[in-house]
Amino acid sequence: MGPTQTELVLLIFLRLAEDILIFQSAPNQRRRDILQGLTASMPQLFPCFVNTLESNITVYKQALVSDLTDGDKPSSILVSSRVASGVLETITAFIDWVNISHIIDQDGRLLRILCAILDDVTLRLHAVECLLALTNRKGKLEDRQPLLILFRADAMTVILNAAVVAATAELDEHNYIFLKRLCQVLTALGSQLCALWGSVRDVGQPATLKQFLEALLAFTDHPSLVLCGLTLPTWSAFFKHEHISKDSVLLSFIGQLVCSAVNILVKTGFPSQNNSPRCRYSRLDFDNDEDFLSFFARLRADCADMLRCAAALCPEMFFHFIAGRISDQLKKPLNLGEGCDHGHCNLSSPSFLEWDALTIFLESVMSRFIIPDKDTPLYNEGLLLFNNVLSYDTMDPMIRSAVLSVVSALFPYIVHSPAILPFVLEKIFSTVVFNVDGQTKATRSRAVKNVRRHACSVLVKICKLYPGLLLPGFSELYQHIQHLSSDPDGLSQMEKCTLMEALILINNQNKNFEKQLRFLSEIVAPLKVTWLSTEVKEALSSADNFIKFVGLHQPPVEPSVDDFCGINRSQLAHCVVSILAMIKRSQCPESAEESAAGGFISVSESGVSYTRNPVTPVLMSLMDNVLRLCRTVNELYLPENLNKRHPDFSRAYDLQEIDKMIFLGVQPPLTDNTNSSSNRQPLDRMQSFITVLHENCFHILGNVGHTFGYEFYRMSNLASSLMNSCCMFIEALPEFRLRAFLRCFLKQYVYWCPKEFYPTAVLPVLARIAKHFHERLCSKWEVINQKCEERSNEDENSESQEVLEEMIIRHLTREYLDFFAVIFREKNKSSLELNDEMMTDDCETKKPTREEKIGELGILILQDSTIFPTLVHSLFMALSWNDTFACCKAINWCVPVLKQLMVPPLKLSGDDAVYLLGSVLMGLRMHGQHDALQASLIHTALQIYELLVPEFSKVKEVMLQVSSCSANDLQKFTELITVGQQPRIGDKKKKEMFKSLIQDAIGQNIGQQFKKEVIIKNLAPFQTHRRKAAPLVDLEIHEIGLCALFGTDTDD
Repeated sequence: MGPTQTELVLLIFLRLAEDILIFQSAPNQRRRDILQGLTASMPQLFPCFVNTLESNITVYKQALVSDLTDGDKPSSILVSSRVASGVLETITAFIDWVNISHIIDQDGRLLRILCAILDDVTLRLHAVECLLALTNRKGKLEDRQPLLILFRADAMTVILNAAVVAATAELDEHNYIFLKRLCQVLTALGSQLCALWGSVRDVGQPATLKQFLEALLAFTDHPSLVLCGLTLPTWSAFFKHEHISKDSVLLSFIGQLVCSAVNILVKTGFPSQNNSPRCRYSRLDFDNDEDFLSFFARLRADCADMLRCAAALCPEMFFHFIAGRISDQLKKPLNLGEGCDHGHCNLSSPSFLEWDALTIFLESVMSRFIIPDKDTPLYNEGLLLFNNVLSYDTMDPMIRSAVLSVVSALFPYIVHSPAILPFVLEKIFSTVVFNVDGQTKATRSRAVKNVRRHACSVLVKICKLYPGLLLPGFSELYQHIQHLSSDPDGLSQMEKCTLMEALILINNQNKNFEKQLRFLSEIVAPLKVTWLSTEVKEALSSADNFIKFVGLHQPPVEPSVDDFCGINRSQLAHCVVSILAMIKRSQCPESAEESAAGGFISVSESGVSYTRNPVTPVLMSLMDNVLRLCRTVNELYLPENLNKRHPDFSRAYDLQEIDKMIFLGVQPPLTDNTNSSSNRQPLDRMQSFITVLHENCFHILGNVGHTFGYEFYRMSNLASSLMNSCCMFIEALPEFRLRAFLRCFLKQYVYWCPKEFYPTAVLPVLARIAKHFHERLCSKWEVINQKCEERSNEDENSESQEVLEEMIIRHLTREYLDFFAVIFREKNKSSLELNDEMMTDDCETKKPTREEKIGELGILILQDSTIFPTLVHSLFMALSWNDTFACCKAINWCVPVLKQLMVPPLKLSGDDAVYLLGSVLMGLRMHGQHDALQASLIHTALQIYELLVPEFSKVKEVMLQVSSCSANDLQKFTELITVGQQPRIGDKKKKEMFKSLIQDAIGQNIGQQFKKEVIIKNLAPFQTHRRKAAPLVDLEIHEIGLCALFGTDTDD
């Protein structure tokens, strides 16, 4: 064949491979036939591919050499290279699934050819992509063992040479892509080595391991952070591996890797800058600085993980290295870099970047470092470093914050050397009151505010980790904090609150109810004066009074120091934040024995034993105003109150810009305002005040259930108080506020409720909430589903606002369906992580490993006819809303809920049964295009049909309406699955039969809905001829005893 015909044949084979494995566009049976035919013909096909590749590469190279003296053969070069590229693309489509024996045939002939053309600029990208597909092969370990042939000296040398040539060449996109693919080949080889070493016999250290690690380290040190990021997981896997981590060759590279890690952690390489060789590569990888920043966060996390894994192997060496680097950094003069007009570092200053990298490195090392015994050289070195850092003083806020991070990382030394604790506290408090000359409380720069808050947080950390060490000096610490708080021009309200949290954490260490109660009563006394004052009570009595109290009725006042209403806002915010801090930080002893000894155990009138928190009697009297505040803030959103705002504050209740970006998944713009002392605009300040105040109210009511516990839930008229406060006027609240209502209050309130108070504290609230959420979500999703079908052409602003509103509804829906897990799931300590799992929108599309069980609260709800119809309708209707995450969350509870409803006495009517099955089938029509979700929906529909059809024959009508199946086929299927009718059939067969019945109801992607099926009549099936096995007599050359077996026995 000529080159054109060869290309055509190769394209046909490429299309066949893509159709059956990548696109899967052919019918299943035809795909199986083609795959079977290709597999049977592979002994002839693959050598043909390799021969064609080798012959064309030979012609190509000969033409290249001849072109040096004869310029008449450019067409020969073009044709041969084009055919060779076609062969490589075809082999790439086959190489990840054909039998490994074809690939390594003739002692790895194909691999030698691929490695040989890695130095050719024209063909190397196709070759390296082929190698990448090969090294990424999955399957049995024994089948992957031959891939280690690439660790041979000749193959590894060629790969390394290709990497060196590409790395030293001029930067261009084609060359850079080749470098990425080659790096991926090396990391994939590393993954294969991790899987095989120690798991397969005779697989151990390759002879070229040193060369391989040198190449990996070269990519780690490359200016491109993307290349560097590809290698970090491989290093981590090596350090975690049982056998590789002990290899002397790998351990010899740790010293070089340590130096590389510090450079990786330096945050340079922004596309918009030119302060590093990384910037040139970043401009090829990222569109803007925000994308780079998002990537760099992941890179740092991977690098920190790698450091932790390596430090676990030789922590002493890592600590000695970082101690030396920090000591050197303490002696270096500050390098502010360009653009620092204020005389202090900014986010791009070289000194700050170096300190920032060293702190990340130290924190990673200290997480694996065990403090050695006293009087050892390493212990003395660490203690010397700690003292040097504590004695280091700088007036640069950015550097001071980094030094404070180093102090925080060295906290474990305090346990072994308590004498250093006073110096640590002195360092912290000197930073708490840190200020720059010429700045006042109102004009502090962002960097100064940040370092002061950082110091407060470090104090909270040390109080949380080592409260026992701080308890003896508690009185002095308390007096010092009181002295700092008495200065009106000193601490901000947030700083005062954070320092109060630190004191509460130490106070918990008393483990005595009366002592803790006395201290909490003392610190809450000044708060009570403000919070229970006549002015505040009057302000919280109505929305009109509140609007006047916080200044919403008047034009903005600038500067902020002249805004008298701003003082009111500050006092309100401080009171609410302080109450929340006390609720979250005050704790009882974890041990039951300590709780009993300390007087924390009490017994109710009904004989129930419960644990008291000392903060409960202190804050119980303040809760009435919290409820009033919740009601009043909700009331602000009523139409008649919206008009009472000043026009300049018309957007004060809107979503903040940063929250809009979070909903839309947009990275916020990168701005360096460290040295800026300018305050936010009045509207921004008011928006932040309303948002934080509203959410903190919900946080208080959510956390109070956990902290107050039994004493809170046994309050008389608790449910009615909540319904008349935080649940009041929720019809007027926008969706993003309702999300906070669910997320911060309702989930935790229900979760922490003792089971004996379910009827009085939970069910009345659910009856009020469920109806509203059902009506609102149904109406909103009706609009969204309609808009998804018909998108109107509007201006960009309205489209942007429409997208934002839709995303808010989606998040609210997912949050509400997460709430179903709280009310239905069987309660246990590991059933729900309120601070982690509730905050995610992850979707589990696969069927759960076990079916969810309905808990005691769920059973009560499903027995209450005033609550369960609304909740069940919302649950099943969510299946047909155009949100796959919502469908995934809802589908897990459909069958468990229905099983509980089917428990006698039946709580469903025939119409209810039709609705439930119809909702699942509607969900299948909406989400059937997603394969994993389709399988879950079909399984759920089958289970629901099996549950309902024995009691409600009307569900058969739904099946006949939504699909084109015949009544006869449906009746036969029903008889097959009905217990006692016929022998039960297997689950797999049952699902296949049910799917064939409802095939018409399964939704399709828009690209498949109007697809015209191509049917080739009389298409002959593939004939695969199996080789006839030779008779055993022909295979054996030795006597196997057949003659003796059938011969005549002469002894008889």
